[in-house]
Amino acid sequence: YANPNLRVLDINNNRLTSIHVRALTGSRLEWINLNFNQFVTFNFTWLDSVRETLTVLDMMSNRLQEIQPAAFRNLGILRSLNLGTNFFTDLPGDAFNALTNLQILFLHGNFLNLLRPGWFNSMFALTELRLEFNLVPSLPARIFANNHNLRDIGLSFNQITSINRNAFGNLTALRSFYGEINF
Repeated sequence: YANPNLRVLDINNNRLTSIHVRALTGSRLEWINLNFNQFVTFNFTWLDSVRETLTVLDMMSNRLQEIQPAAFRNLGILRSLNLGTNFFTDLPGDAFNALTNLQILFLHGNFLNLLRPGWFNSMFALTELRLEFNLVPSLPARIFANNHNLRDIGLSFNQITSINRNAFGNLTALRSFYGEINF
């Protein structure tokens, strides 16, 4: 059982491939940094024990290839999620449905070859979205329809050849859109 006073767990730059499902039982972690490890698949159920306290989860630069449907279902207070520089080509349509308080989402540097309608629908608090260095070919209509607070979007270095009508509808807070070098 973990220390109930522990708030930050930073175990980046290791060779971790798994974490036991009860490893965090009893902790009150707010921030977890697992950057630069060796996770290929990830069972997010071990995060259930910190669902009431976790606000930042950073899993950049692992070897993640897939996320189970509704993987983040119990992490409703999460504010920042970094899944950048992994090996995702697609994600389940409901992968982020429970993340209604998420403000920052990093998915840059993966191999995402589409933006699935519905991915961002329940992210009402989203302010920053980073999708650079993927293989995204187009922006579907109304892909950001419910993201009224979205201020910054990064889609540079993709393969975008079309932007559908109303792709940016309702983005009244948008300040920055980075979409250079798409071919």
